[in-house]
Amino acid sequence: MPTPVASVGSTKDRRLEADMIVVTGATGNVGRPLVRALDAVGERVTAVSRSVSAGDVPAGVRSRRADLARAEDLGPLFDGAKALFLLTSGDFTESGGSVTDVLGAARAAGVRRVVLLSSQGVGTGRHPAAAEDAVTGSPLLHPPRPFTAWLSRNTTPFT
Repeated sequence: MPTPVASVGSTKDRRLEADMIVVTGATGNVGRPLVRALDAVGERVTAVSRSVSAGDVPAGVRSRRADLARAEDLGPLFDGAKALFLLTSGDFTESGGSVTDVLGAARAAGVRRVVLLSSQGVGTGRHPAAAEDAVTGSPLLHPPRPFTAWLSRNTTPFT
């Protein structure tokens, strides 16, 4: 059972009653501040990275070292989780990683919400359709349509 901690400002500490949020890429430029922000408002967080250690995350945040491209690493990551922040990069797919496999393991463990952030197209200049197809075809997606398609229909052009 998690140890209760003091409230941050007027935000109620929800650690004892909240569902777990799994944050992948937890030691990077996006994941590290996200983990700290979620922890600061009392969310229960599991910080996941290939190189994470307890010293990389705030006290009370669970850290797990895992390679998302290895199916055997996936199952235990989602214990108690209801939400997933999934950050993938070019080396994820180059090393055999599959967004479909990660989403399947998350769903099997009870995860019901997913945020996917991908930097896979940064090095190549093209976004792999497989990542968006995996999310689009997943029952975890809500609303059931690709965000980029919605964005292109409902905003001015962007890069």
